[in-house]
Amino acid sequence: MLEVAQFSPQTPVISNVVNREDGREVVVGNEGQLLTIQCTSYGGYPAPSLTWYNRSVSTSNELATTNNGILQSNGTFTVTLQHKFTLTRSDDRKIINCRSYYPQADSTHITSNVKSALLYLSLVPSKPNVTQASEVSAGDVIEVSCKTTGCRPVASISWLYEGKTANGQIKSVLDTVTETYEVVSLFTKRVTAADNGQIIQCIVTHPAINSTSGITASYQLSVNFPPNVSAIATNTSVNESNTVLTCIAKGVPDSNYRYGKWIQRWPGYGVPVSVRPGSESLELRGLTYEHSGIYTCTASNGIKVFGTNTEFIEGTAVQLLVKSFPVIISLADKIASRMNNNITVKVDYFSNIPGTEVELYRNFNGVAKTDVMFIVNKNLVEVELPVFSHSVKTNGTRAIITTPIKSETDYGSYIVVVSNEIGSSNRSFEVVLTEPPSTPRGFTIDYIQHNKARLSWMRGYNGGLTQTFIIQVGTDKKTWSDVIVVDRITKDEKPITTILTDLHDSKTYFVRVYAYNEEGNSPLSETLNFTTSSIKVNVTVKTNNTTAIIVGVVLGILIVVVLVYSIYVTLRMKRRHDPDQNKDISEDTKGREYVNVEDPIKLKTKDVKKGRTYPHDAQASESQYTELDKDLKEAESAYDAISII
Repeated sequence: MLEVAQFSPQTPVISNVVNREDGREVVVGNEGQLLTIQCTSYGGYPAPSLTWYNRSVSTSNELATTNNGILQSNGTFTVTLQHKFTLTRSDDRKIINCRSYYPQADSTHITSNVKSALLYLSLVPSKPNVTQASEVSAGDVIEVSCKTTGCRPVASISWLYEGKTANGQIKSVLDTVTETYEVVSLFTKRVTAADNGQIIQCIVTHPAINSTSGITASYQLSVNFPPNVSAIATNTSVNESNTVLTCIAKGVPDSNYRYGKWIQRWPGYGVPVSVRPGSESLELRGLTYEHSGIYTCTASNGIKVFGTNTEFIEGTAVQLLVKSFPVIISLADKIASRMNNNITVKVDYFSNIPGTEVELYRNFNGVAKTDVMFIVNKNLVEVELPVFSHSVKTNGTRAIITTPIKSETDYGSYIVVVSNEIGSSNRSFEVVLTEPPSTPRGFTIDYIQHNKARLSWMRGYNGGLTQTFIIQVGTDKKTWSDVIVVDRITKDEKPITTILTDLHDSKTYFVRVYAYNEEGNSPLSETLNFTTSSIKVNVTVKTNNTTAIIVGVVLGILIVVVLVYSIYVTLRMKRRHDPDQNKDISEDTKGREYVNVEDPIKLKTKDVKKGRTYPHDAQASESQYTELDKDLKEAESAYDAISII
């Protein structure tokens, strides 16, 4: 039998082999993607068999095989074998083998040719893990990290926040065992309360990822911030027993709130009219118009305002209206009138709801009579409304009531009633005949200097007319000079104050005050007296010790001589005159003597009437203002603090 010649094939060639720097021959692929590997055998006759093996050459590791070759012109066969498969992570860095051989050959041709290569994959990054470094508060810088592992080569990471793409700080670390990378990107931003709850997205892109959008992971930012605080209330009226206001706080963390205080303000009044201990609810009892106003509450969740120590936040205000009956602010207790005149009654009142009525009644033994003729005109005015311990200037109404006084029966007690939809309030007054004013009250002297002193007194009833005050000043209780002070205010609890100036030092003065109007004079006040302080003169002489001693001795001798001579002259004069003629004019003031009372008084006043005497001198009471503290008398700074009213 004729034997056919056989030629062993050359070593197979693997397509797409890349020579790496480390000398390894590799076939590159992407994890998760399809890879086609091709092996070609040249020069064999007959056509050899080609087989792909995974890892090692063994029957169990066969991937594919063929012996279909193409006969070349040189009489040998070229055999090509392809194998397609989807790469997995387990294929990375695994050996693949291509073997050409003759399965039916005799023993001399059993030796096969094998070509090996290393599968080296681009590995898909792991799903990113996004974390926030630590708790932050509004105003702080937040740090959010995105980490992906197991990738080859290094993955790219970007951020998407509020519709805008940003790049963070990238850091990659190589694992030398697996030859893969861990990649971390850090996103930083100074946050506000508005950032809390916002979504930030980490985007990882890589050549091994099929999707153009990459692998994403989202994270919801957590930003602590002080609470937004507000108060809620429902309008009510004084006819209700109570009302409740609620403090609403919303912050992060949204728990464990503490409440500071409730603050009540009156519109247009800068100072709080009430401050109450904090709680989530504020219950108001015994309702009055005073409970109306603008309320705020304060609350804390433990987070401070950035850059400050402020923890309790005062919230948005709510306005509470407690509808009330009118409040009468002012009405004269007495109104003086002559017969056949019209009287004008001015009533200032406050009502926090519109629509008020003003009525005038005659008061007969506590019974209101409605047969009074009157006319009412109303004007808007500013009133001083008592709100708890405050006096608040606010809008009010002035009712001007006009009614005739035609007979004696029209004199007496009246009642003014002011009402609205909630209720009414009333105030009584008396119509009396015009009369002279009453005696000024609380007449005092203070801040006595060497040339000035301050006088103060309280108004008495003015008799229904404008009153004028007369201060009478004298040095001997016989001749008086008048200082006129006109009172433009008919009723005021504040004292009237004026300053006597251009007085003489070390001199005693007597003062008293009375008032008069068109109907006559008031009784005199008590008569007070005071002594101005002396002027201290400091003389400084520069000399030596010997001269000072000589001068001191001479002055001492002169003083002794003058004193002896004065005693001698005084004794001679007492022997010549009747003792009764030497009685001092002030012996009714505990025996204290006052000298040099003959000097004239100089007063700076708006109007001075000289020599005016008053018929009730004999009834005027007297008191002493001589024993005053010397330091107060001579303290110039005390006078500087006085303003003339």
